[in-house]
Formats: sequence, structure tokens, C-alpha cells
Amino acid sequence: MKEKRAEHRIATAFTAKCTELPEKNNIFYTAIRDLSPGGIQIFCDREFPCGTNFSININLIHESVEARVQVAWNDKKPNSDKYCTGLKFLEFNKKCKCKIDNFIDAIYYNTIFYSCNLTAPGSRKHNINKI
Repeated sequence: MKEKRAEHRIATAFTAKCTELPEKNNIFYTAIRDLSPGGIQIFCDREFPCGTNFSININLIHESVEARVQVAWNDKKPNSDKYCTGLKFLEFNKKCKCKIDNFIDAIYYNTIFYSCNLTAPGSRKHNINKI
């Protein structure tokens, strides 16, 4: 079956620290099921209402990035007390976006990791340095 998404999505088993906004009093750690440039899917112990905002710190193996995300959907897993929750990226800085894009590309295309150099002109592929 052909993928309908415009952006690549990779399956992961990384951890993330989520902080519910704006109160910041609900903090939990979770597993990331998949990651794309537009958002992530996480496992949760409870359902969060669509529109709930979080600050999320994502572990990308060699570094971590932080972004603001919003719950887009929830799906209760059959025969489980867990939920799959889709989070869309709302805002993060250019360097964070570059790190996520390059990490996804490295896994998707089975290539080496890159670090971002945002001072160079051109596309994100031209704004990288090999590690």
C-alpha cells in the first residue's frame, strides 16, 4: 500500500518527557511510537482531550530536542489500558526542526547522522555538517 503522507515517518522506541501546558504540573515520561516532521505518536496511560498542549523533550539518541505539541487524536488500544496519542508540532526553533528532519532522514535513508549549521544558505540538506 502506498504511503499517503507527504513527509517520512519512522517507527521508534525512544523516550520523551511530556509536560502539560500551561500549568506544568502534569509531567510524565512516555515511549514514542513514531516520529515525523509534522508530529509524533506516543503511548499514554490515559486519554488527553484533543487540543491539549504539551512541552515535549524528545531523546534522539545522540541529542535531545524540545518542542511544543498539541494532541490531535487518541486511540484506545484493544485489550489494553493504553492509548496511542497523536501529537502535532506547534512550534520549535529552526535548529530543533533541522535536527528532527535530519534524524528522520538518517533513519529513513539509512545514512549517517548530521548536525545543523543554520548559518549556511540553501536547503536543510546544505545546512549540515557530518558528525
